Amino acid sequence: MRIYAIIISWIAASATMLWIAASATMLWIAASATMLWIAASATMLWIAASATMLLLITACAPSDAQIAAALEQTRAAQPSPTIAPTIAPTHNPCPDGGVESTIQKLDDLTDRWQDVLGVAWTRNSDQISPLVRELQDLENEALGLEVPDCMAEIHGKLLDSMGDYIHAVLKFMEEKLGETHIFLKRADAKFADYERALRVFRACAPDC
Repeated sequence: MRIYAIIISWIAASATMLWIAASATMLWIAASATMLWIAASATMLWIAASATMLLLITACAPSDAQIAAALEQTRAAQPSPTIAPTIAPTHNPCPDGGVESTIQKLDDLTDRWQDVLGVAWTRNSDQISPLVRELQDLENEALGLEVPDCMAEIHGKLLDSMGDYIHAVLKFMEEKLGETHIFLKRADAKFADYERALRVFRACAPDC
């Protein structure tokens, strides 16, 4: 009888242990299912939150057209660089010192010219040729003279008179007195015009 009692006790204890183990297994399964549900719920919440933030960022981000308009407004608001005007150097038609030295050269040249010309009218026709060459040399010297721009017109008047004087002397050497008189009268008028222009220029130079 005692053996039966022990067996029955052992079976009861085993059944109890099995029940406890089964209960523990069920609790573990339930806990695991709960943890999985919690994890799945958290994952879904994270996905939903991420999607919401993405939508908000996309909605708030400016479009390409808005960005282009903003850049254009920024460029328009920036002041344009100021470019300093280029000032061309002023040309002085009467440089300092050039006028006075040119007048002196013209005076010296015309003095020598008048000396040779005066001698030519006193010589015979066969003695005039060397004087013509001297007059031509003086004419070339006058032609090569560098003058300021403000005296170019005066210089031209002198050269015109010199050309007619030489023609007059050549006609005188050929004893063509009528043509000599024509060229001489023309040359005298031109030389007088030159002297008058030079006299006016002296009075106002270098501010003419």
